[in-house]
Amino acid sequence: MSLVRQFGPVDDGRDCEHPSPCETQAVARVPNPVEIASAGRELCPFHLALWADTRGDEETLCELNVDDLAATDRWLQLDTVPPYLDREVLYRRFGIDHRGLAHFCETGRGPDEDDRVITVDRRLELDRAYGPPAHVGLDGWVDHVDRKRGWVEVDHDVVDQEVDRDE
Repeated sequence: MSLVRQFGPVDDGRDCEHPSPCETQAVARVPNPVEIASAGRELCPFHLALWADTRGDEETLCELNVDDLAATDRWLQLDTVPPYLDREVLYRRFGIDHRGLAHFCETGRGPDEDDRVITVDRRLELDRAYGPPAHVGLDGWVDHVDRKRGWVEVDHDVVDQEVDRDE
């Protein structure tokens, strides 16, 4: 048995091998330059797109014949996400999670009301709305997601402003 595996599309039904907890099915195997003598890493559509984006290497996706498998409905960089969403109330962008969904928090609420957060995909379609647990607040929630799932990127200035507003 050889360590070398073919790079390109896969259909063996295994979970994504990205370091963040990801239970999405892998669609492609790509080189993993971090590990010596690596057989590569199998990634889901979002992590395949993120792999190419962080490397600045869209050409490799084309060479491996997997460019059409990379997610196009997810966020890869925080600066491409609009800073605000106006949906009956104003939401401020504060991060992108390990699934490529942008998180926005509701601003302007009174001190007696809980924070509200929504997640949206690249089409700005609502994925879900939730409230961080009151005992941890937004700052604690950001830390919890970082430890348990991971962020692609967080705007800590926005989180700090929201935390200061609540105090």
